Amino acid sequence: MSEKESTITIEDKEYKFDDLTEQQQSLVSIYRTWSKELNDLRLDVAKTESALRDLTREITSSFKEEEEEVED
Repeated sequence: MSEKESTITIEDKEYKFDDLTEQQQSLVSIYRTWSKELNDLRLDVAKTESALRDLTREITSSFKEEEEEVED
């Protein structure tokens, strides 16, 4: 669905995008763009956090293996 065909809900009332003023349409477009960017950033953060956890486990494991070799 294109933005022109969509609706927006404000304070529990639904509005057609086409019925909004040019300024309102611009504000809604900016809001939608920034909202999508924020969701994309949250996904990037989640991926990075997961990668760091995996890397931390790998680092910890490498030190344990090193200690076991020294003990032998």
